[in-house]
Amino acid sequence: MYWRSTYRSHFRERSAPRGLVKNSWAEIQAASIQSRSLCRRRTAGTMGLHAFTLLLLTSSLCISNGDQPVEEELTTPRRVQPLGGSFTLHPQSAEVQGVAKKAVEDFNRSSKSKKYFRLLNVTSAEYQVTNVINYKIDAVIGKTKCPRSEDPDLESCVLGKKMRQRKCKFEVTFNPRNDKYDFFHSSCKK
Repeated sequence: MYWRSTYRSHFRERSAPRGLVKNSWAEIQAASIQSRSLCRRRTAGTMGLHAFTLLLLTSSLCISNGDQPVEEELTTPRRVQPLGGSFTLHPQSAEVQGVAKKAVEDFNRSSKSKKYFRLLNVTSAEYQVTNVINYKIDAVIGKTKCPRSEDPDLESCVLGKKMRQRKCKFEVTFNPRNDKYDFFHSSCKK
């Protein structure tokens, strides 16, 4: 802004009354260059002062914080599972037990047996998180004395005398958006 006002005042001093210009274009350019160099000299001095002040503040901050010890946070490396990969679950966890019981209930609905089956043991469990949660559960189920005509609590049903057990593989999908379980596959062997 300074050079503009300097330029204008310089131009006014040399200019003629309205409309008549006595100075040549070269004189106007020379005056403009002279006022710019004057502005640069003033700006350079101000910039130097700002740079010196910034350097002084930075050094004072470094000196004042130099006495404090630096605390390092130790991180332990951990194994990061790939996205969409399968993870093993503890067979006795509440999550696995709940999904396995729902799988046995679905197995009982689709079974042609005259008696209900009950979950005895979960041997292994895996899950995979995608847009839904896929469970693969290996379990042992046993035939009870409760007939299918009743709707009893399976935990209270007594196992049959012959203790017919089956090793089953259940594939269950849980959709967390609507809290719905879907049972895709179950296969059992005697």
